[in-house]
Amino acid sequence: MNRILIVDDDPISSLSLIRQLEELGHIVTSVDDTQKAIDIARALPPTTVLINIYLQGIDSYSFAEELRSLPRCDKVNIVALTHASDAESSINAMRAGCDDFLKIPVDLNLLKNKVNDTADAA
Repeated sequence: MNRILIVDDDPISSLSLIRQLEELGHIVTSVDDTQKAIDIARALPPTTVLINIYLQGIDSYSFAEELRSLPRCDKVNIVALTHASDAESSINAMRAGCDDFLKIPVDLNLLKNKVNDTADAA
């Protein structure tokens, strides 16, 4: 079982992911800004963080770097979610510390496999 933190300012996208992941038995928390996410990660590091790279008014790449630098968060699985499918977005996400990159709308089978692989490794 994973503790999954979703960082997305689109409540409809978040709700869809929450439902799917909870049905798989994971504990899911969703926030709409990165400061709340950092506070949660400091208190109890999640196993996986799903972050929408294009949050309004927020540099999501800097968030990924900050999250990765927190004590006990160096092993957190960070998955960038985006509508973009260009190589530059993927490269920027990886440079910032993201472990993976998925295009929105998220293929739930791909996401399920990535989340379950992380749970198996924990």
